[in-house]
Amino acid sequence: MGRIRRSVTTYRHAPYNLRSRSRVKYDSLSSLLAGDDNPKEYKKRKILPTVSSLTLCAEENAAAHHTDVYQTVYLVLRRGQPFTFRIKFNKKLDSDENVRIVLSTGRSPYASQGTLLFFQLRNSAERFGWKMTACSPDEQDYELKFVSPSDAVIGKYSVSVQISSESSVKTSKLKETFCLVFNPWNSEDDTYMEGSAERDEYVMNETGRIFVGSKSSKHGRPWIFGQFEECCLESALHILNITDLADAALSNPVLITRAFSKMANSFDDDGILCGNWTGDYSGGVEPTDWISSVDILQQYWETKKDVKYGQCWVFSGILTSLLRAVGIPARCITNFESAHDNDGSMTIDRHWNYDDTPLADLNDSVWNFHVWNEVWLKREDLPDGHDGWQAVDGTPQEASEGVMQCGPASVRAIKEGEVYLPYDSKFIIAEVNGDIIEWVKDKAGEMIPVYRDRNSIGYFISTKAVGSSDREDVTENYKYKEGSSKENAVTTRIVKYSSRKQELLRIYKADVSEKVKFKNCFGFTRQMFLRK
Repeated sequence: MGRIRRSVTTYRHAPYNLRSRSRVKYDSLSSLLAGDDNPKEYKKRKILPTVSSLTLCAEENAAAHHTDVYQTVYLVLRRGQPFTFRIKFNKKLDSDENVRIVLSTGRSPYASQGTLLFFQLRNSAERFGWKMTACSPDEQDYELKFVSPSDAVIGKYSVSVQISSESSVKTSKLKETFCLVFNPWNSEDDTYMEGSAERDEYVMNETGRIFVGSKSSKHGRPWIFGQFEECCLESALHILNITDLADAALSNPVLITRAFSKMANSFDDDGILCGNWTGDYSGGVEPTDWISSVDILQQYWETKKDVKYGQCWVFSGILTSLLRAVGIPARCITNFESAHDNDGSMTIDRHWNYDDTPLADLNDSVWNFHVWNEVWLKREDLPDGHDGWQAVDGTPQEASEGVMQCGPASVRAIKEGEVYLPYDSKFIIAEVNGDIIEWVKDKAGEMIPVYRDRNSIGYFISTKAVGSSDREDVTENYKYKEGSSKENAVTTRIVKYSSRKQELLRIYKADVSEKVKFKNCFGFTRQMFLRK
């Protein structure tokens, strides 16, 4: 649908059928704004009032909604919170003139989906949890008080005004727009975060540190998130516009977080950042040269083409910016000695031939560090107890539901080994707590497990501390102490869902003193302990 200027007015048949007096209903914005005249239905049109001005009261609304920091040309509001507009007509409204305020959002607004909302000016109304009341001292200047629901669809909203009498109807789409985002200050919102210091850090802070290095040499890399810059919010809204999420699904922060995970990388879609681990960065920017999400998102917003190049901490930086831009509390998480499980076994597998030569093409990998994100959400889609931090990753690693995306996975589910809960907890469990298993291919071609190392994966899981540049260790959020009874129970639970379940049962049931022997090509016997 093309953009309609404020001055454009579309005339159509009366909102009432003159014979039956029944109201004509409009379910879509297009049906509201477009129609045909039928002059036979009435003898003479009445000249109706027009809108002189609509004032969004930007300064007072933005201050109340903690959105006065956004550098956008339109007003940004948080859902589930009151806001006030003022509208003025060119003359007083007559008693027979009916006025409806219309709000619309999404690619195809429909009343039945809660993305096309009608409010009677002279009667208090509630639509899909939205409320509007209007008051006027003179029937010409009106103050409109709105309250959006805590589960409202986020995104840009347009404002239209429909004025009708029994003989005429006129609908005008106004130039004023506003954007609705999530509200971590509202206890009914799924993004609610109780602590003010935490909100300041994970929603409002435009700078931070992303930890990189190795387990023996860690340091925080400064990063500019810049989530309130226009390019950040515009990029986030553009992504939501081109994803396969329905308009009504844009009320759900879990689905939006997953969409951002998918679109942060350009591996298999029109995403933001192209990953490169080859060492050849010709035609783009070397990942280590980036220090800001703003530069990346500005380029993406202007070109709508992927930006070259990024690695894990860059993906995490831009994902933080997108999430915070729409009001979702987010932070960067670094895991040292981070595993990459290729086959869903939740173990880190290394393979050897019977002559001790490595079978490298079959092996999983271990990175000196890997960076992903956490978001703070209620999880109505999970059993009780799984609210709070959720792990999500924008770096393209393994396909999930056919595309490169990962999460959000409840951090508690990861710790407890609840691999059956969405999304992608299985993969993240292996990253932080996978056992290294060594396999030997015997002369008959069978793979025999010969060694288990449970202490080499997942060290010093780190994030920036609240209110300082210090490193906060969050390892205990992801796993129990190695060798503890609780950790053993988690291992027992996850092996049931491993792609190598039968082979691994022998290892996990073995006594600590059991030895596995095999002969190498020189005839010497090699002994390896299966360590619990």
